[in-house]
Amino acid sequence: MKKLNAVATALLLLAASYTHAALIPATVNASHVANVTNGMTYFNGFHDGGVAGNHLTVNWTTAYQNVGLLQFDVSSFAGTSLQAQLNLYHQFNWGNGAQFGIYRNTSAWEGVTSDWASRPSFDATPAAILSISDNETEVGRSVDISALVQGWANGSFANYGITLQRIDQDNPYVYFTSSAVGGGFAPNLTIAPVPEPETYALMGLGLVGLIAARRRQRK
Repeated sequence: MKKLNAVATALLLLAASYTHAALIPATVNASHVANVTNGMTYFNGFHDGGVAGNHLTVNWTTAYQNVGLLQFDVSSFAGTSLQAQLNLYHQFNWGNGAQFGIYRNTSAWEGVTSDWASRPSFDATPAAILSISDNETEVGRSVDISALVQGWANGSFANYGITLQRIDQDNPYVYFTSSAVGGGFAPNLTIAPVPEPETYALMGLGLVGLIAARRRQRK
């Protein structure tokens, strides 16, 4: 009886420890960021590290476009079921709301992009949409991109990073900071592995064992 209790308890503790470890989120900083701008007098062209080394998107001249490019290394999560959230810092400039498409790049841009014309191609359907409905600044903005990051980790498609582009108008009119700013203001991913079914099965076995042991004790 004591042996059955011990085994069941051990199974529960083992499963609980796996589950606890799996639920601890990891922060993955962008390995490379850039901005590409079309036609702006001061900021036209490709900006490795972001505009002025600080920004993924800017709003200098009306009607000109600019997009942010981000790359993340998620190779350490290969074969892992996960949830992922993209975190950006909205430094300043407000409006009456904004929408940004998070697009999966389908071609490489590191060492390739040098101007607007050579910016990477991307899937026409956004992997996610970041909607801003307030006029606050100096705040964090987050959007779920689990399916995209899961695809990178599983090798379902090549990881060429993402294009961040405003979709409700041309000019972003929102300043998102780049990695050069550092600290909590740099773009990053929060990735939380999801416990596998085997872990829950292990917990179930432990619970069944404990219940059986207690029933025997009552008899």
